[in-house]
Amino acid sequence: SALSRSDTVTLQQRLSALGYNIGQADGIIGSKTSAAVKTVQQILAEAGYDVKITGVADEATVGLVLDDDNTDLLLTLIPGSSGTRVKELQQRLIDLNLLCGSADGILGQDTVTAIRSFEEWASGKCLPGVTADGNVTVAEYRLVMSDRSRYGLIAPVFYDPSRPDSLETGHLYAAHAVLMDAYTG
Repeated sequence: SALSRSDTVTLQQRLSALGYNIGQADGIIGSKTSAAVKTVQQILAEAGYDVKITGVADEATVGLVLDDDNTDLLLTLIPGSSGTRVKELQQRLIDLNLLCGSADGILGQDTVTAIRSFEEWASGKCLPGVTADGNVTVAEYRLVMSDRSRYGLIAPVFYDPSRPDSLETGHLYAAHAVLMDAYTG
């Protein structure tokens, strides 16, 4: 059965709160809401839930989306995800010199490649909760967004501090810097 307008608004508000780009919560299931529903269905199906990946907000999907126990799961970012959390993630990957270009808020192939590079680095550090699969769990998202210097990641990943002569513009991401002559001060 079709969702009522108020149930659709509730679903849209929940999807928006989870960081999905659905536009306005207007009670109308348009292309953005349908794409977000399809993404959450894919996440739920990969987690073992019996849902069909259709983009149609059926009763089972809506129940799982509204279930607070699924919040962390539904915050997972997968290829095709879009919204503010993807944009924030992309900006951080750009800061780390793992992603080139601009943060467009759509998790496409370039972003997946950058995520895998980060996940491989994190796996090499034996950090818990990281799987090099291109999907971003809540734990991975928090790790990317955190102060990674405590893990030995002093941005960007590809800068070799043992070779300071290799420093290039792409290694700098601060808004301001101070350059000091060591001999004269």
